[in-house]
Amino acid sequence: MDFSKVERRIVDQVDLKLKEFGFRLYKVDLQREHYANFILEREDRHFIFGIRFLHYSSEIGIEPKILVSYNRVTEIVKKVIGWESEYYHGWLAISARIGDLINPKNSDGFFNDNDCLQIDFKPTENEIEKAISKLMKKYFHIGALNFIEKTNTLEKAECLANEWVLKSDERINRLAYFGHIPWQITTGIILAKLVDNPNYDQLLERYNSYAKNLDPEENEWIKDFYAFSEYFRNPNWQSTI
Repeated sequence: MDFSKVERRIVDQVDLKLKEFGFRLYKVDLQREHYANFILEREDRHFIFGIRFLHYSSEIGIEPKILVSYNRVTEIVKKVIGWESEYYHGWLAISARIGDLINPKNSDGFFNDNDCLQIDFKPTENEIEKAISKLMKKYFHIGALNFIEKTNTLEKAECLANEWVLKSDERINRLAYFGHIPWQITTGIILAKLVDNPNYDQLLERYNSYAKNLDPEENEWIKDFYAFSEYFRNPNWQSTI
C-alpha cells in the first residue's frame, strides 16, 4: 500500500475525530515533511496536536506531540527578541512529545517500553485502524487532553514550569514539557513575570546559577534567557509591550 495514501487516510480520520473537541486541521505536509498539525484556538492561547509520520522499510511510525502558545508571551517575545510569531509557536511554547508525558521511566531514566514514544504499524487495513484507535485513546485522550487541562491558564502553566525549582536542592533537570533546559528556564521566567510570581527573584537567582554552568554546546541557546532577564529588570517593562 502507498504510504502517502495511508498518511492521508489517517489525517482525514483524525481530523474528523478531533472536530468533536474543537480542533481543526491547521497545517499538513505529506509530501516532504510528512506531518499534520491540528489547532484548538482560544481567546488568549492556542493548542496544537501534531502527528509526524516516520517511514521504515515495511512500517510506518506516528509520533504525536502537543504544544500550547499564549498570546501575551508571544507579544513579549516579539518585543524583546524580535522573533516572528510563527517561529515562536513552534519553539519556545510549552510543548512535548506525548510519549514523554504519559509513559513512566525506570530508575535508570529509561522508558519501560521502548516503543512508547511512537506508534509503529504495518500499512494493512487492520493495523491502520488499530494505530488510529491507539493514537486517539492513548495519546490524545490520556496525553493531550491532560496536557491541555494542566496548561489552560497562564497560572497553571507557570506552576508547571517553576513550582518544583525552589523545592529541590538538586541540579535543574529538563522537564518533559520542554526541549532543552535553556528553553525551559527562559519560558519559566517569562511566565513568572506574567503571573507576578512573588518568588521571581529567587527563581531568577536559581536559574542564573544554573545558566553559568551550562555545557558549551548550550551556550548559544542561553542568550535569550539573558535577554529576557535584562528586559525584566526594568520596573516598567509591562508598559513597553
